[in-house]
Amino acid sequence: MTPFVLHDLMDEDFFALAQAAGRAGFVVDGTSEEEAPWLHASRYLRRVVRMPSLAHTTRSMYAWHLKQSGLGGVWLACSEAVLGFTASYRGFLEKAGMRFLAPDAEVYERIVRRDYPDAPGLAKPFAAQLRVEALLGEEGKRLAYPIVVKPARGLCYRVEDHAGLRALLQEVGADKRPEGALYVQRYVPGEDVRVAVAVVLCDAASRPVRVFTARRLRAFHGPMGRLGGMVAARAEWIGELAEAACALAEAAAWRGFLEVEAKQGPDGAWHLIEVHPRVSAWTVLAEADGAGLLRAYYALCTEGTRLSWASLQRNQAEYARALALRRPPAWRGRSELVAMLARALRTPDRFCIGAWDAHDLRASSLLAWRAWRAPRRKKG
Repeated sequence: MTPFVLHDLMDEDFFALAQAAGRAGFVVDGTSEEEAPWLHASRYLRRVVRMPSLAHTTRSMYAWHLKQSGLGGVWLACSEAVLGFTASYRGFLEKAGMRFLAPDAEVYERIVRRDYPDAPGLAKPFAAQLRVEALLGEEGKRLAYPIVVKPARGLCYRVEDHAGLRALLQEVGADKRPEGALYVQRYVPGEDVRVAVAVVLCDAASRPVRVFTARRLRAFHGPMGRLGGMVAARAEWIGELAEAACALAEAAAWRGFLEVEAKQGPDGAWHLIEVHPRVSAWTVLAEADGAGLLRAYYALCTEGTRLSWASLQRNQAEYARALALRRPPAWRGRSELVAMLARALRTPDRFCIGAWDAHDLRASSLLAWRAWRAPRRKKG
């Protein structure tokens, strides 16, 4: 059997994808920059090669290490950076024996720049790249607050007024680079449960063939108004969001996985928050076992199958990110963690906690032990 090949398996989210592929019956190989005990303990991993992460080397050196590894199979880019590498090094990867779906480099760059195509049923709130010196001055005062400021991909802050904006720019050091620019977006009001995502899988002709939606239940809220990642979510079919996300992916001429994050406003309309050019582990886990999404991707890469459109919805699954973080920030004590682990053991096919897999008990226990030993955040 042609194996799945995943990168950076020392990352708990990427390891969760490897576990999902293993549960679906696939052979899994991969790379890791670090020695992680769960990699040797997992029953799903056939081979793991030590090599640097793309974050710590150049693209050309990453390609060299990947060639030296001798790995080949169905390549799954789990991060935005590695997907960008895949799009740019398409010919090299194909010669190295990798099979994959990835957008053209130009299409990838447009999505990373947040140059999103219009899609029916998905409103675009005000968003722009604004110079820091303008944000510190009169233009910053004229903004319609509250706003969301994104100093970098993966960092997101809600700001209530101009004084808060100036304090945030000072906190992140942006005030020392007034010539720089930051991404600013109008905040869509509403609680965490109004945020949802649609994961779309497009084939080589940019046709959406699989879609899956999930709703956020709880997210990490940090200091300075920081909005963090998912802490808990559930699978939920949201037809209007799925239709809009498929339209966006097709208009973008996308290939492979795309995650569309949106928020439902008080008026009931869906507002686009961000588009993530990758597959996310938590949505695969919220699908209960990830089998549908990964099997479809595997078939497209290896069999040249022309799949018909289908949704992959199982409204029974929940997900909690407890074990995917070294210090679970919004977790209400270790007793809750123990209770959720017990439920996961009783219903391993329906309940996923981070990278927990009751069928891969040794590896999951090592991840659970690290979460258990993680020091608590100090108050104040």
